[in-house]
Amino acid sequence: MKKIAIVGAGVAGMAAGIYAQKSGFQTIVCEKNPLPGGECTGWDRQGYHIDGCIHWLTGTREGTPLRRMWEEVGALDGVAVHQPDSFWRFYHPDGDLTFWRDLERTEEELCRAAPEDEARVREMCAAIRTLKGMEIPSGKPMDMMNPLELCRLMASMARSAAPMQKYGKLSVAAFAGRFQNPALRAMMGHFLPPGYAASALLFSLATFTGGNGDVPAGGSRALALRMAERYRALGGELRLSCPVEEVWEEGGRARGLVLAGGERLAADWTVAACDAHFALHRLLGGRHPAPAWDRRFAAEGKNPRPTSVRAAFGVAADLRGWPRTLGFLVEPLSVGTQRVEHLGITQYSDEPTFAPAGQTVMVCNLDQSAAEDYPYWQSLARDRTAYRAEKARLLEGVRRRVEGQFPELAGKLLPLDLATPVTYHRWCSAYQGAWMSFVLTPGAGQMAADGRVKGLKNALLASQWCQTTGGLPIALICGSQAVRRICRAERVPFAGGAK
Repeated sequence: MKKIAIVGAGVAGMAAGIYAQKSGFQTIVCEKNPLPGGECTGWDRQGYHIDGCIHWLTGTREGTPLRRMWEEVGALDGVAVHQPDSFWRFYHPDGDLTFWRDLERTEEELCRAAPEDEARVREMCAAIRTLKGMEIPSGKPMDMMNPLELCRLMASMARSAAPMQKYGKLSVAAFAGRFQNPALRAMMGHFLPPGYAASALLFSLATFTGGNGDVPAGGSRALALRMAERYRALGGELRLSCPVEEVWEEGGRARGLVLAGGERLAADWTVAACDAHFALHRLLGGRHPAPAWDRRFAAEGKNPRPTSVRAAFGVAADLRGWPRTLGFLVEPLSVGTQRVEHLGITQYSDEPTFAPAGQTVMVCNLDQSAAEDYPYWQSLARDRTAYRAEKARLLEGVRRRVEGQFPELAGKLLPLDLATPVTYHRWCSAYQGAWMSFVLTPGAGQMAADGRVKGLKNALLASQWCQTTGGLPIALICGSQAVRRICRAERVPFAGGAK
């Protein structure tokens, strides 16, 4: 039985391990942390649980190929999903607006609130309806498809191609600037960073309104633990608190892994299911040219990598009835190198186990740029006193602004924790603290790397970094596709996954 050694127990690593076990391989997954999940995680503070990842999970709609994959790997098998009735509520002095799950309701509300923008609202909603049928290709990678399969794939994507191309040429800022109504313009302009392609916003709305972007009960850490349980049930070996130092190479082939402390773990195949920069420059020592990756990392303006500061609070109130995700304009707050003029908040009243009875966890996400802001946080973190003081300042600044917007919460916010880009780097070895791969911008094309390592046989990269724009579904798909490639090379059938 051939053996596969996998670096990283995030969603990609767990998916690779599960599908490899199902396909008849012996696998071992090495994870540097004491818990599986990688960036799909959460942590406990002062009796509260802070979810660190899932905003919504693409692939929750019953009967879709991606949903079947999530069930196969144990992530959604038998698990309830929360279906919030709104995607995003924006509070504005000129009137509050909501993106509802019901797209018709959204369309009519926005047209009533902003009659001057009715034509643009209806055009946007028409594009969202078209994109509702779009699914992320989750089966074979394109280079493994025969001509008939390629034709079928192209045909399935043809209907959504026009709006994706049209809105892919616009930044979020430019798209928002088309609206005359101040509240509507602010709402459109503040859900995603201004440099992102507007197509990312519309696809997110289509996913949600199409019932394909819900939230698994229990949150991110519970999802990761379910995948680890499925992997172990299939006979896979999961080594936690097991850092990998490098890929063991001999004669142009990957022979396995070198673990911290020097132990060598022999394997027939090696899969680096971790941060791409870490894999290329640390595990592989920069010995193998990767010009496509290097160009992306170098062109930071065209290919930004998102990171964030996450401020978490315990709220001494039951927030059921509030929107799950909401935003509002605020007095400017300096965060890293950025000037933050609005806050985006997620409240977890749909997860009663996250907080003591009658209370709620609230998390505020403050956007940062990995390239621009990580050096600031890295430098600050060298002085632990200064680092802690800045975290305390930001928690207080956010608390004051939340209470200013919602006076009924005055005195009810308990600061729990503040995670920074340094946190993501420390926990996940994420390059410059990025929690997601290259995002779509109007100036950057799609990326779909096959994961092969130039000049090294029997080694593959398999993580969200292999495709734009990354995220959990891409991690799942890329983990499974790495195993498909190994199965083809070893001439064994691939078991499971989308067809």
